[in-house]
Amino acid sequence: MFISPECEEASEELKRVWTESWHKIDKDQKVANRLIVKIDKVKSITRDVLKVLY
Repeated sequence: MFISPECEEASEELKRVWTESWHKIDKDQKVANRLIVKIDKVKSITRDVLKVLY
C-alpha cells in the first residue's frame, strides 16, 4: 500500500471528526480549530512520506 499506517490512522480520525462536527464549523471556533489540527496532521504525515519517497 502506498499510504503509511500512521497516515491512514490520521485520515480516519480526520474523517470521524469531520463527520461529527461539519455542521457546527461556521458556529463554533473550537470545532474549526480542531478540524484544522486534524488536517495539518494528515498534511504533515503525507509530506513526510513524500520526502522519503523522493
